[in-house]
Amino acid sequence: MRGDPVLGMELLVQEPGGLIQAQFFDVLRPYLPAFKEEQKLRALTAEKKLLPYRNAALIVSMKESDRMKVFLHIMIPGYNLNLNLNLEIKADKKNAFTEIAQLMGLFEVALP
Repeated sequence: MRGDPVLGMELLVQEPGGLIQAQFFDVLRPYLPAFKEEQKLRALTAEKKLLPYRNAALIVSMKESDRMKVFLHIMIPGYNLNLNLNLEIKADKKNAFTEIAQLMGLFEVALP
């Protein structure tokens, strides 16, 4: 019998960085705690433009088939924004993330 899948992914962007759509932060806002720069972040996402960032990291690990941990870091010096966000995503169904990845065509599972 096989155990739960183990999956890990790291995407790292070092200086000089690159550009990211401002609307990307709309997705994150519900997960952020209240902070003093929240209005600045709302204004930032309303601009609908590309923002230069200095560095970024996205680290994903899945040790159980229904639970995923995500760490996101991004530094946007033009807005004095240094975001570090830890998320744990839980699914109601075992193997949900594997099924989603298969549906998206990210990988294929071959049975013996």
